[in-house]
Amino acid sequence: MKEQQLMFNRIKKYKPFIRAGIQEGLFYKTNFIFLVIGNILSAFIMYFLWKAVFISSSSQSINGFSFQDMTIYIFLSFFTTTITSSNKSREISDEIRDGSISLKLLKPLNFSLLYLFTELGSKLIESCLIALPILGGVKIYEFFMMGSISFNPMKFFIYIITVIIGYLINFYFNICYSFLAFIFNNLWGTNLMKNCLVNLLSGAVVPLSFLPNWLGELANSLPFSSLNYTPVMIFLGRYKGNQIWEKLLLQLFWLLFFIGLSKVIWYKVVKYLNIQGG
Repeated sequence: MKEQQLMFNRIKKYKPFIRAGIQEGLFYKTNFIFLVIGNILSAFIMYFLWKAVFISSSSQSINGFSFQDMTIYIFLSFFTTTITSSNKSREISDEIRDGSISLKLLKPLNFSLLYLFTELGSKLIESCLIALPILGGVKIYEFFMMGSISFNPMKFFIYIITVIIGYLINFYFNICYSFLAFIFNNLWGTNLMKNCLVNLLSGAVVPLSFLPNWLGELANSLPFSSLNYTPVMIFLGRYKGNQIWEKLLLQLFWLLFFIGLSKVIWYKVVKYLNIQGG
């Protein structure tokens, strides 16, 4: 009982940061809405691109995907990557560069959890704004194209669990990456390269089964597949039985790995703090 109370009290300390994240999301909701519109347009561009590919193909299926499967994959990937995305690496590197990071270092709080709970607040706003239209749209498309709507509560529950773990993996990966700013100060260029690689290896650009065999197998074993490909393939019913448990265990391994790595890097690089702002 005492341990539960201590855990509750520890989490309670971060509630103001969740509220701050919600307020930030509401305050910048116009920017977020335009960002979502831009991403939806990108999803439609991908849709028409794949439509042209299937029209020019002599086969009804490419690498095990029909055009209907690919359409659902595209829009479900858009939703999944939006939820699992994390922009804390840019924010932390900016704060390290201008020196404002020192204010947070003085707080008697866990550095990573402080950013995590702040971002969770904004994620609640994102989820509420896009979950119903995207997931509802996917099911409406299913009905009109396939004549029925399939919904498996257990499969959907596992999908949500993998999305949550995928987000945490991405968050702690970005925390590890952002700590490099203690040494290099500016990560703008490498951040662009990182985002391109993550998008490719997570299956956000194309399904990993479309990559060369060696690259597809490698990408499936890396943490980035957990950000999009694994949850979406579970939702589509492509992973079943033991495959699902294997993917969940792989996700948990990478989550624990990046949590541990973030702690190690934190203790190693904090001594290199060089506040440029004064």
